This record gives sequence, structure tokens and C-alpha cells, in this order.
Amino acid sequence: MTWRRAAALSAILVLLFLTHIIPTIVAIATVVTLALWHSVWGPQGRLRSLLLAAAATAPAILLIAIYAYNASEIAGFAPQAAWAWRQFPMHLFLTAASDDVGQRATWRFLLGYAALAACLMKRTEWRSPRGGLAFAILLTFLMYLFVPDAGFGGSQAKIRFSWAVFVLCGLFACSVSRMRILRPIAALCIAWWMSANLLATYRTVQNVNRSAEDYMVAAAAIPPKASFVRLWYYSPGLLSRFGYSGIGRVPLYHFDAFAAVQNQAIDLSDYEPLNPIFPVIYKKTAVDPGQQAGLWAFEGPDPGSLKSLIWLDGGLPHPIGYVLLIGEPASPEAIQAGMPAMLQYLNANLTLVAESPSGTVRLYRRDHRLPVP
Repeated sequence: MTWRRAAALSAILVLLFLTHIIPTIVAIATVVTLALWHSVWGPQGRLRSLLLAAAATAPAILLIAIYAYNASEIAGFAPQAAWAWRQFPMHLFLTAASDDVGQRATWRFLLGYAALAACLMKRTEWRSPRGGLAFAILLTFLMYLFVPDAGFGGSQAKIRFSWAVFVLCGLFACSVSRMRILRPIAALCIAWWMSANLLATYRTVQNVNRSAEDYMVAAAAIPPKASFVRLWYYSPGLLSRFGYSGIGRVPLYHFDAFAAVQNQAIDLSDYEPLNPIFPVIYKKTAVDPGQQAGLWAFEGPDPGSLKSLIWLDGGLPHPIGYVLLIGEPASPEAIQAGMPAMLQYLNANLTLVAESPSGTVRLYRRDHRLPVP
């Protein structure tokens, strides 16, 4: 490590912070672990090594501290370590509902491969940065277990630390010299599982494409430069109807942003500018925190969402022009969340512009100020 390399590393960590806070935390923890490991086995230049590591990580640490200080939501310490242990590695490799066996075999093989690499490491390798990387993997796994899953405006933190465990495991296992003879066998095993998984994933993606086509029939009617909000009522029947249940993801969450890009429209309720964990957010002077909370709540509407919609109407810098409604009115979850009342109000006071073939996506145009029911 030199001062020039420390400056380059510092710049990379700052850029990483601008994408997401969790990979930045993992990267900082790994750099610090490697520096401490080097100082243990390399007493010469120990102070210089620690100083350079501190200098490289200081700007990113400062940015994280500023972000945490200004976050509107404070993270409560709720580690759920036992639950995280049972769920590991969550739905990391789950890309198709029909190939769960191959996916579980893949992550177990990768962990076993990394564990075998640790057992076969030479003494000299343990004293090298590889030894520090092994402890960085352990530290990342402990963070996965004990870091709260939500806080500071973000959620689903544990699965991101789980991803980091496998990224570091791959770097570690591939660098151990005695594992070279096993690399072809490992490659063949993973290729076998991935080949079967690729076919299953292809079928799942085709089903997701069908849901996207159904969605876009209604969303494509949004005019260019128009503004809209999206209300997504959770309806489990949609997953089985389109055939992508069991993949650990709900693609309907992001189709509204895709529709906005396609139509050059303004998605007022898109979750990223409403969540301070992302680098581009609404200005509080333009959209106050209460309005932001109301818009973000449309991610999972409840019986109070109708009042929020009427309250937000006309109060935003760019008025709501369209309402995109997703869900099955007959779904018990949607009924409990108040979708029938919302649907009745929209049908009475807005103009239905487009509807998807499945009837689960409806686009309404607002022609006048929304009346109070």
C-alpha cells in the first residue's frame, strides 16, 4: 500500500457509497481486516499500514456517519440472529421455482469449497492477505447474523450481507494454491447445476415477460411527460397466475419505473427517490417528509391510502395526472388493504384510460381535483 494506492482506494469506496451503503460497509470491513492482519504478521511498517488503511477508509466512513446522522429512521437493534441462521442464504440463488434442489446444491458446494480451501492453505498463505480475507468472510457472516434487517430508511439488509459472503468466498477459494487441482472439478459441478438451473430460469423469465406484457398494455397509455402514482395491492394470486411464484422476487414492484422510462413520464411514487438510502432523492423543500411518506406508502396501500391520495392531489410540485392501480379486487389481502373502496372511488371520479388483458392493471386519468368522499 502506498499513498497513491490509498487515494485510489478511497475514491473507489466513495463511489461505492454512492451506489449503496451495505457493500461500502463490507468493503471497509474487509480493508480494515486485511490491514490488521498484515500488521500482525508484518511488524515492519505496521504503523504505516494501519495509517494508510485508516486514510483510505476515512472519507467513506465519514459519509456513512453523516448519512446515519441525517437519516429520518433510526435503526433499532433487532438482530434476529437465529432466524437469519435458519434462512441462510435466503433466496440468493433462487431464480426459478422448479429447480430448488440445484440451487441449494450450488450454495452448499460453494461454502464447502471455501471451507476446504481454508483447510488446505499453507502456513505462508495464512500469513499473507489470504488469511486476512478468511477472517473478513467470518466477519461478514457475523454481520449477516447480527445486523438488523431494516433501519436508516433501508430494508432487507441481511440478504445483501449474504451476497457479500459468497463474493468473498469465491475470491478466497480461487486464490489458494492447493485448490488449483480441484478447480476443473468445481467448474464442472457448478456448470452441471447451472445448466439445469438455466433452463428452469428461462421458463420463469418467460412467465415474467408475460406479466410485463400484461402490465405494459395499461402502463403504455401514460402520455409522455405525464406524472403518475402507482398503488400496488398485494395479490398472491398474481404469482401463480403468471407462473413466477417461489422465486423470491416480485417483478411487479419495478414495472412502474420501467413504464416511466419508456414513456418519459414522472413516477412520483417510485421508491428510490423516496428512500434516503439511494443517492438521488427528493428535496425536502419540494416534497416535504410527510408527502414523501404518503407516496412511499403506496408501495403497500392500506385502508387509509384513499385519504392520502386525495391529500396529495394538488399538493405536489407536479400534480398527479394518472393513477396506476395493480391488484386483484377479490384477493383477501387486497380486500383487507381497502382495494375495493379505492377502486370504487377511482371509477366514480377518474377516467379509466386502459386496462390490462388480465384485468389486474388499470390506468386512470385525473381530469379535475379529486373530491373528498
